[in-house]
Amino acid sequence: MNKRFIEVVESLNFAFPATEISEKIGYSKGKISEYLNNKKKVPKAFLLKFCKAYKLNYDALFKENEIMAQAPKVENESDMALIILVHTIKDELLELIAEQKNKSLAVVQDDFKRRAIAKQKELLKRLTSLS
Repeated sequence: MNKRFIEVVESLNFAFPATEISEKIGYSKGKISEYLNNKKKVPKAFLLKFCKAYKLNYDALFKENEIMAQAPKVENESDMALIILVHTIKDELLELIAEQKNKSLAVVQDDFKRRAIAKQKELLKRLTSLS
């Protein structure tokens, strides 16, 4: 996460990054300097505040790095396909829940099952094309 934070700060072309960020979001210059020098891990709460202060999209800048940091090491393609399937299904479920708030649970479950099966077929098709 630090590496990406450092890249973002560099892209903003601050003359004195720690000072300018400190003044804008209220963290100490020393703490920000530790993040910029990779001495301490940048907390998510800080990044969210930083993004809000500079009108940056947290998800676009940092979410992918966060996911990759949590991702398990993959030994083979079938493990990767399974990981992708699980994350896809989780994302689909969250999206479906948001869309279907007022529908009955049975309708939501049926719709989710249909979408999950379609995603699984799509991933299996991709895997077989890799072989």
